[in-house]
Amino acid sequence: MKKFILAVLFSLFSVSAFAFNDTVRVQWNDAGGEDSYQVERKDAACADPGVFNPIATKPANTVAHIETVTADATYCYRVRAGIGGEYGPWFEAEFYVPSPLNALTVSVVLEP
Repeated sequence: MKKFILAVLFSLFSVSAFAFNDTVRVQWNDAGGEDSYQVERKDAACADPGVFNPIATKPANTVAHIETVTADATYCYRVRAGIGGEYGPWFEAEFYVPSPLNALTVSVVLEP
């Protein structure tokens, strides 16, 4: 059972973020076998110092989180899969939301 849990926790391999107008969609690949995902956000670039804040816990088989954002700001999102109270590594996606909010912005995908 432990090998299965580890395989699930490490199978989430990419996270990306897209913004359109004032909405951001953070998406990831379904790990398969997980029972939840944790989503956190830092209001800065991923490499910058700062604190990640929990923003959502998503159920199994979820592949995205959508929320409203502020223009002219950089955000770093991270997501990890969980099963039975154990969680895998964080996977991050960073992007800048331009001002005015009228263009599609595609993220830079970062691997752990």
